[in-house]
Amino acid sequence: MWRVSAFHEKFLKKLLINYHNKKKMIQLDQNFKDHSFIDINEKWFGEAFSVIAKLKTQLNDPQKSIKVQNAVGNRSTPNGIRSLFFAAFGKANNLESKIGDEYKGLYLFGEPVADGRFKPAYVGISRTMIRRFRGHTIMQGSNNASWTFLMAKKDHPEIDNKEFEMRYRSDFQKKIWPYNFTMVPIENDFEMHILEGMAACVLKAKWNSFSTH
Repeated sequence: MWRVSAFHEKFLKKLLINYHNKKKMIQLDQNFKDHSFIDINEKWFGEAFSVIAKLKTQLNDPQKSIKVQNAVGNRSTPNGIRSLFFAAFGKANNLESKIGDEYKGLYLFGEPVADGRFKPAYVGISRTMIRRFRGHTIMQGSNNASWTFLMAKKDHPEIDNKEFEMRYRSDFQKKIWPYNFTMVPIENDFEMHILEGMAACVLKAKWNSFSTH
């Protein structure tokens, strides 16, 4: 019977341990979809606050924001709104969307204030930003118009999805039309979700709620 020498046995055990350690590290660095986790450290927080500051600055920059009223005026086709996105935010960063070139990242709606500027009101994230924008402002259905459904529920706690669609959706969507909109592209899904909560707190966006069931 073939036997392994003590030297080779020790070597093979070390090789096996190293293999399992490396495999364990790979598993810890990625989730079940092979998406890499991010390192939450001081540098990351600095970059995150820079992204949020950029979002706030862009809200009042005519070159880097969209007036919702103007977009609604181009609502006859998605391409009408898409042209405004391209002008304000440049090339789309989600080219794999099934509904055409799209944006993925963090967005902000701002409500008008007395001095003609806009203050943060609602922060969100999306992989299909143009569709999400249309959902908030003109599309039917409480799933698409989730923010306006939230607004309507605040004033009318008893309403359900059907009543919202029939009686309230259009009126509450029109409340958003005087607002301004901006966004920052974000590639990493983990960053996108963490930044949403951070931005809502830092910017004190009054319409954000992270209540769950």
